[in-house]
Amino acid sequence: MEQRPKIEEIGQEQFWSRLDQKGRQERVPVEAMVELTYGCNLRCVHCYNPTHLARGELSTEKIKAILDQLAEQGCVEIIFTGGEILTRRDCFELFAYAKG
Repeated sequence: MEQRPKIEEIGQEQFWSRLDQKGRQERVPVEAMVELTYGCNLRCVHCYNPTHLARGELSTEKIKAILDQLAEQGCVEIIFTGGEILTRRDCFELFAYAKG
């Protein structure tokens, strides 16, 4: 069995480059952005958020199912985004789930 180098041996930049290349070759999502909410309690002048209202959000269970599907496909990096993601009551539950 071929011994693969550890990230400490090849460096972080080379690790991510190899991972990106493998993702492209095998057509799997290596990273994903998950928009948790439009809800936001701020009104930043540069913001593109059309409503700032948390309407039609996916349930906790649906987001967990999406995270499971991403993991099954080989995704190793999740970026949570949205309006203000900390306004979502289950955000820390979702962060912990994604990490687990």
